[in-house]
Amino acid sequence: MLLKPSQHTQEWKSIMCLMIDFHKYKSLYINDHLDKVKEIDDNNEQLGKLTAQLFKLIDLRQEIEKKKVIYVDQEQQLLFQKEELQIELELAQTEYQEINKEDQNLQNEEEELIRELEQLKKQSNELCIQRDKAKSYIVSSPEKLSNDRDLSREELTLVDQELIQRQKVHQKLQYKLDGSTEKLNQVKEYLSILQSALYLKETAQTAKRDITRQQSHLVELKSNQENLSQEYNTLRNAKKSKEQKEQQYQEHYQKLKEETQQIIDSRKLDKLDLTQMYEQLETLLRDSKDKCQLERREQMKISRIREHQLSESLRGITALEEYIVEYCEIIKNKIINLPEMM
Repeated sequence: MLLKPSQHTQEWKSIMCLMIDFHKYKSLYINDHLDKVKEIDDNNEQLGKLTAQLFKLIDLRQEIEKKKVIYVDQEQQLLFQKEELQIELELAQTEYQEINKEDQNLQNEEEELIRELEQLKKQSNELCIQRDKAKSYIVSSPEKLSNDRDLSREELTLVDQELIQRQKVHQKLQYKLDGSTEKLNQVKEYLSILQSALYLKETAQTAKRDITRQQSHLVELKSNQENLSQEYNTLRNAKKSKEQKEQQYQEHYQKLKEETQQIIDSRKLDKLDLTQMYEQLETLLRDSKDKCQLERREQMKISRIREHQLSESLRGITALEEYIVEYCEIIKNKIINLPEMM
């Protein structure tokens, strides 16, 4: 069955419109795909940076855990030392109070002994003066003053005895004073020990403040760790959703590709049909010169449009595009050689 020229032109117009629409759709689809691929690459790059940052934070967390264990051990040791120092401090304070009381008593006794010693010194000086006076009363002529001499000797003997007693008392007081001095030195040693205990107490308080500060720092690090974990979970969920979207996009792309291939396959022309079409065209061209000239003009216009469109929009298409180009060249050669054939 012969095809009319108008039918042939309409068939080619429909094919060209289909190819133009396919090319536009393909360009839009490729641009959309490139944008999505770029977005996916950017997201993957950002995810890689955040993953590296997360690994650094995990390492930091491990270091913090190690430091935390060390700080806990130090805290336990410091608490144990604090308890020991607290017990020693309480004992030292008790001893300090007792020593203060004893020191006060010793100071009072020392003051009393010093006063008694001074009083004894005064009395000893007075006795020495009296003895000297008594010696001055002794005369060189015992015949005249035998009674007075005997009295003076008795007085001197009494004075010597009293002086000896006072010297003994003085020695006793001196011994007591030496004992008080020794006790005072012991008190000073106890005071130095108490000062050391106070220093240890201050050290324990400083360690306690350090432990409190470290605990607050650990709490802050824990909060930062929780925030990072939440951020990591958010990024992981976002990555999963992006992977799902990408998979859906690939499935949609494959489906569109198959549908497009089906359309192209359905629109392909068989070589035998083309040969019959050429024969029909030759027969039609032989039948009427005017019709052939008109058809020639139309076909030349169509071929120019088709050549321009095919050169710009049908580049890179599969076997159908090459097949259509060959077909157009054959039609063009046939139409150009039409006068010779006529």
